[in-house]
Amino acid sequence: MKGTFVATVALLVTATLALSGCGGGASPSPGGGGGGGGGGGGSPGQVRFSTTVETVGEAAGNTTLMIERANGSTGAISVTVTSTGGSATAGQDYTALATTINFADGDSAPKPVSLAINNDTSDEPDETVVLTLSNPTGGATLGGAQEITATVTIHDDDESPTAPNLVTSPETKRLAFAWLNVANATSYKFLRRDPSATDFVQIGADLATGVTRTKLDIPVHLYQWDDAGPQYRLDACNVAGCTPSNVVSEVRALSALATGYIKASDTSAGAQFGSAVAVSGDGKTVAIGAPFASAEAGNIYVYIAPVAGPVLAPNPIKISAPSTQAMHFGASVALSEDGNTLVVGAPFDSHAQTGVGTYPAAPNANAAHSGGVFVYSRTGNTWSTTPVYIKAIDADTGDEFGSAVALRNTVIAVGAPRQDSPSTNAQDITNAAVDSGAVYAFVANAGTWIPAPEIIKAGIAAGNLFGSSVAVSREGATLIVGAPNEDSNGMADSGAAYRFVRTDAGGGAPTWSQPQRLPVGVNHPGDSYGASVAVSATGDVLAIGAPKEDDLTTQATDVGGVYVITTSQGLLTDFAFLTATHRHAGAQFGASLVINGDGSLLAAGAPNESANEIGVDGRADAPLTVASSGAVDVFARQTSAKWSAQGDTAPKRHYIKALNIGAQDVFGTAVGLSSDGNTLVVGASGEDGNGRNIDSQNNPADDSVGDSGAAYLF
Repeated sequence: MKGTFVATVALLVTATLALSGCGGGASPSPGGGGGGGGGGGGSPGQVRFSTTVETVGEAAGNTTLMIERANGSTGAISVTVTSTGGSATAGQDYTALATTINFADGDSAPKPVSLAINNDTSDEPDETVVLTLSNPTGGATLGGAQEITATVTIHDDDESPTAPNLVTSPETKRLAFAWLNVANATSYKFLRRDPSATDFVQIGADLATGVTRTKLDIPVHLYQWDDAGPQYRLDACNVAGCTPSNVVSEVRALSALATGYIKASDTSAGAQFGSAVAVSGDGKTVAIGAPFASAEAGNIYVYIAPVAGPVLAPNPIKISAPSTQAMHFGASVALSEDGNTLVVGAPFDSHAQTGVGTYPAAPNANAAHSGGVFVYSRTGNTWSTTPVYIKAIDADTGDEFGSAVALRNTVIAVGAPRQDSPSTNAQDITNAAVDSGAVYAFVANAGTWIPAPEIIKAGIAAGNLFGSSVAVSREGATLIVGAPNEDSNGMADSGAAYRFVRTDAGGGAPTWSQPQRLPVGVNHPGDSYGASVAVSATGDVLAIGAPKEDDLTTQATDVGGVYVITTSQGLLTDFAFLTATHRHAGAQFGASLVINGDGSLLAAGAPNESANEIGVDGRADAPLTVASSGAVDVFARQTSAKWSAQGDTAPKRHYIKALNIGAQDVFGTAVGLSSDGNTLVVGASGEDGNGRNIDSQNNPADDSVGDSGAAYLF
């Protein structure tokens, strides 16, 4: 049968089978005269076809008819079945048949006879084969004239299928495709053509008939949402070939509908849900902090991907602050790469305790705002009810230990930007360097978190706020710390960032090298270089945010910028400067930062950006009419290129806005990425929606719960 991409009219082939008498006359009806007798006892009976009309598709390979014995079963009998005519050609359309069917004495069970059908490649009309019964033996007779022939119609099902109609719609982090079954299809192929490709390429295995939908997971923030983006097609197929559907693609407006809108399970005014976010390495666990919920005690909400179903389960696991003394629980949060360890900072925790232990049943308030960190472990979907409670080894009032946390494998780094010690010696309690800041490191060994023996500090001076941001690579091999208020080179609050290299062999108390001051760019007063930091899992790509850096060309203040440093064997090999899509005064691009596992993808928040746009890759010239709605820019380093590359090899940029923008939403307050970069979560702590959980019934336009906060899943 000819392969074709054009549907043709269905054609059939008919075959007739006949039973012919030899000697005994044919009876016009069961039990009639002519030697058949009346069907009483002792009669050998009559033979006939059970069904005299049959239709079969050519691709079926064969068809079976039944021969029955009626009106008696005495003695052994037989009958011959032959193919005797019709429009079909023996040897070409079917295999000629000549066979004998036997019935034993007393046997009246119907017997099958099979006709083999040849599946050729010719386009042809319906054809017939006639089968005939003849030569009954043992005294049996043939049935009536209309019962001893059967006609088999062979349908040429090599006709190409009808073209299907493919439709598409977005779901959270997915594209959904649907169609109706079409005539003559025996399978379907789902195909995609990328923007740079000429041909469509099949995605996945063939789909069976009866399957009328499929879904494709996508990274919403990296997808090309325009007419030049990927195209999709569905082919309906059979042995004759495949017939393509219409071609579909996604318009940019649909990017907003593919974005997940996440709310707390108990949304409340002023909770600032989304102030901190964390994503596990595989993107299947997301933790979101609401540090001002529950009268500023704070909560954490953990969303987990189910085995099947939505990208994230709609109802989170809520973890509340252990007490009202552990204030601002959720101001910072980190997840291990496997998602089984959760670290939560509570910088206003006021219980007086030092080191690693357990939170007391009756906490005191003797170290106001000294800060604390809580470490939870997960087995299956159950989180430990008694967290490990970590305090600074020199915990003191007002240190705000837990303002920043970082976790990678077995290493936790905790920032205390208002720690006042003038040295790294934990025994120095003179507090002579007010708000100089410090970082504390802890390493897990046999299930126990061991603190580093010395406090980590650099550039010690009052007001530096060292530890405002922290990041660690795998096993803590590289530790990055920001000090956004350091007066670098005499420039007030220009900021600084430091790199520390782990020096111990593991198995005991961890130690790090002396600090290496990272290079800065413009270095002007008030830049806040180091307000955010990030490092790849491999430790060779570092990023430092300077959200209050000014645009020297336009003289616009607090525009912001991000610096990306690449190293090899500890030596700097590349230094890049990234800017936002919308560069305007007060946007504070670089206030939040995250890098994926291999350092090829970076997301930077500009929570005070004011462009009136939604979704992914909107207008770069959108009017600045929604104050502090916020934005995120995602940069993808091209293969074999440097972060500093320009022109065609420059990092590719995606401009990200919330699906519902509002003044003071501060979308971009916090950002989190999976290791592969395919899952992005963005916090908007000032969002005012009244929804709960991840629910399609939430109305993002209802801004009735001020500063409840939201997060967005891309």
